[in-house]
Amino acid sequence: MSTSNPPLQLRGSNPGQLDDTQPPRLLRDPASKLHFASFDPFTALQEDGAERLRNLSLSERLYRPKRVVVEITPAGSFWRFVPRATRDDGLKNEEHWPRLVDVCGTIYDCSQDQWDIYMLDPAYTCVYKPRPDVCLIRPNPNYTKSTRSESSTSKRSLSPVTPNGDCFPSHVRKKQRKEPVKEEDEVEQLLSSESPKWRPKPSQRARSKSRQSVDKKPPPRIFTQPPLESVQELQDIDMEDLVYIPTPNNSQSRAEKQDVDPDEVYSPTTLRPNKRMRTESLTPKRPRHCSKMREERGRQRARQKKEWNEKARKAREDAFIQELFNLPSSRSQSQPQSEPEVISDDSSDDEGGIDPIEVERRKIEESRRKIAELEKDRPLWETARKERERREQEEERERQTAKKARERKAEGERREREYRERMAKEAEERQKREQEERQRQEKERKHTQNRARWTRGHWTIQRALERYRFLCEQFDNAKFSSEDPLTFDDIPWPVLHCTFSVEDIEWSSVENFFASVKPHMRIQDYKAFVEKSHRRFHPDRWRARGLLRSMQDDDERGFIEVAANTVAQALTPLWHDTKGN
Repeated sequence: MSTSNPPLQLRGSNPGQLDDTQPPRLLRDPASKLHFASFDPFTALQEDGAERLRNLSLSERLYRPKRVVVEITPAGSFWRFVPRATRDDGLKNEEHWPRLVDVCGTIYDCSQDQWDIYMLDPAYTCVYKPRPDVCLIRPNPNYTKSTRSESSTSKRSLSPVTPNGDCFPSHVRKKQRKEPVKEEDEVEQLLSSESPKWRPKPSQRARSKSRQSVDKKPPPRIFTQPPLESVQELQDIDMEDLVYIPTPNNSQSRAEKQDVDPDEVYSPTTLRPNKRMRTESLTPKRPRHCSKMREERGRQRARQKKEWNEKARKAREDAFIQELFNLPSSRSQSQPQSEPEVISDDSSDDEGGIDPIEVERRKIEESRRKIAELEKDRPLWETARKERERREQEEERERQTAKKARERKAEGERREREYRERMAKEAEERQKREQEERQRQEKERKHTQNRARWTRGHWTIQRALERYRFLCEQFDNAKFSSEDPLTFDDIPWPVLHCTFSVEDIEWSSVENFFASVKPHMRIQDYKAFVEKSHRRFHPDRWRARGLLRSMQDDDERGFIEVAANTVAQALTPLWHDTKGN
């Protein structure tokens, strides 16, 4: 059928896009969702795993991936293989989707999911044709509502397929397709070959018992792995349209007992699974009587363990009684000589057929007599116990006394050590204070001498220059610290005054000093004199020497810092003038 318009799109995994009666036939629940995938036995296998799995198969060729439908319901997820479409012999898989499909006379651009949905729907027949032919989807003339109702075990009834014009004819029973499905069998063989044959290894004890009872019991049954055909029945319910194919067997199967029509078609919504689900292990289960044998062995082990515990308990009690009956030698000498005769009489009477109750009574009386003899020694035991407790208490008191003595001695040694350390520290601090005081007094004396030296006599420019040079030499060589801090008198201030204070350090006084001393020296000496003075009062040099950090008084540090910056600023233009000349 050709048309000028492009074909309609048929996409998605939701059934019922063209037929409203399709969802009840395919879904267990109205809220169910369908998802499609390709089943491949080599999925999630590495290269070596795929090679190992291939070696287990009957042929070396790769198996074709199968299409799988997964139904997700509120109660869980279920899956099955998608049946194959009708095709001519020799055709390969349905590939290269989407492609054009003739759905009841209308051409659609159909996806593979929608193609799988129509292959799952028993009300339709899908015919696969290779390109460039168009695949066909037609109503199944053999599908009837009675077919579903007879084979269905579902709890809800499904709506029948309503014909839509000429597209949906009346429903009749669908015939069974019995063509062999080699590829599905190979997949089942591939999966079943992964299940190793399990055979329990009997223990040494079981093997010895088996050898002893070989003449009394029939030979044990040997359980081997069932043939491949029976293992394949465990895989899934029919991989070709879920059509029931009876297994050749001489015995009457469960399906025959239930009078199931071999031509009946099973759908995923009406099928009651009479075989194990695909998620179960494919390993053959052990026979039921093996579980009974295992339970019997467990009960036998429990009885043996109980007997062993009882024997051990009796042995402990006998040993305890024997310990109690081993009396001291002094008491054993005073024991009547007839005791062994009583025991021998009991044994002889027992051998002669005396009543066992009488024998038991005599044994009880003998035990009571021995216990009474042991009770006589109770005062001795009490005395020994009290003596032992007294010795233990004395030893504990001695230990406590020795412990307290050691603690007192350690405490005394600790106090003496702390006292010696404290006295040594106080002596060191006192010596340090005395040394600082002597240094301070010596420094004060030197300052007084220097002040007196420069204040006596007539004050001239030459004497001011000599004082500056003398103080510069001491200032440059001194190392000031927190122990020997910088003072105002230690700094060689370039001023002409004989006596001065911080307020006298001004820009003009510095310029006046250098202008006054310039005629008293040569030009080259004056340039070197100004350059050294400029470096001496440079702020970076003061920070590098840490002169201001050595001072303790913050106010004095601030005054000296301002005065030193004033001298440095006044010397900068003088230094530039000497460099220019």
